[in-house]
Amino acid sequence: MTPRDLHFQHALAASPKEVFAALTHNEHLTRWFCEFADVDLANGEYHFWGRFTPGNPNRESAIQSVVALEQDRLLRITWPLRGVESTVTFRLAAVPNGTRLGVWHAGLQGAERGSSLDFSMSDVWFLMLENLRRYLDGRSAMRCDFSTFDDIKPIDLQTEIAGPSAQAWEALLRPNQLNTWIASAASVDARVGGEWNMGWGDEGAFKILELEPGKRLSLEWLAGDAPTIVTWTLEEVEGGARTRLTLTHSGFASDYIPRGERAGWSAFICWITSFVEYGSAWLPPTRALAPQDAMMYPHGVMAQQESIVTEEEWDR
Repeated sequence: MTPRDLHFQHALAASPKEVFAALTHNEHLTRWFCEFADVDLANGEYHFWGRFTPGNPNRESAIQSVVALEQDRLLRITWPLRGVESTVTFRLAAVPNGTRLGVWHAGLQGAERGSSLDFSMSDVWFLMLENLRRYLDGRSAMRCDFSTFDDIKPIDLQTEIAGPSAQAWEALLRPNQLNTWIASAASVDARVGGEWNMGWGDEGAFKILELEPGKRLSLEWLAGDAPTIVTWTLEEVEGGARTRLTLTHSGFASDYIPRGERAGWSAFICWITSFVEYGSAWLPPTRALAPQDAMMYPHGVMAQQESIVTEEEWDR
C-alpha cells in the first residue's frame, strides 16, 4: 500500500498542559513514545531514538527538530523517515472531559520502503496514541520493539490485563466486542472448524483450529498468500484478578518477513488490553478514513469519523 498523509484524533482524560508535557519532556516521552529522548524546545531540538522508534535509529541519526511551537496548543516536528523528511503536527484543544488531541503525519507519499522500514505507520500511531492515553492514566504502556522487525521468526507478544480472564475471553469471541477493537462487522461460529470473521470480505474470514473455552483460541490466518497460525492464550494470575494474554503468530514462509504483522499485532494487543480494563465505553484512537476503507478498520474507529476535526477547523 502506498504511504499517504495520516490524520488521527484522540480523546484524553488529562488537561492540555499535562498532555503537552507528555509530548515534550524527556522523562515522559521515554515512558510511552521512545526508548531515548533529548528535547530542548528553547533551541528547537526534539530528538528521539532507540528500539521503540521505527527503524531502530541510533543517537547520531536522530535529527528531528521543532518547526512550530505554541505552549499547550501546538507542536510540529520534522521526522526524517523512509528517505524523506516527513513532518508531524500535534494540536491540543481543551474539552469538557480533558483534551482533544489531533495528530497529522505528512510527507509519507514520497517515502521509500527500506528493508527495515516496511511497516504501517498507521498501526504505529494507533499503538503510540493508545500508549499515551494509558500513560496519562497511570497504566502500563505496551512497547513495540522495532529492532526485531527484520526477524524471520514467529511473533510472540504478551501483556497482563487488569481484569479476569473471562472478560478477555469474551473480547475475543463476542462480535459486538470484537467490533470495538479489531473487527468491522464480526461474526463468530465458536467451534473447531467454525469461522471467526472480522468482516473484511474474503481477507477477514479465518477458520478456528483450536478452541479451549477461556484458555486458548487458534486461527488459520493468511500472511501473504500462505496459511499461518494465530494463537491467543489466556492464563489467570494473582488469583484470577489479572490475566496474562499471549499472542503468537507462527508458520510464516521462510522468505516472508512479517513486519506489518508485528506492527499491527502490537497495536491490537494494546487495544484489547485497554478495552478490557476501561470497559465497554472505551473507544480506540481514530483516524480520518475514506468510506471505502471502512471495512478494513475496527467499527470503533469508524464510529468516530463524524467527530474528527480538520486542521483548518481546529481553532474555530
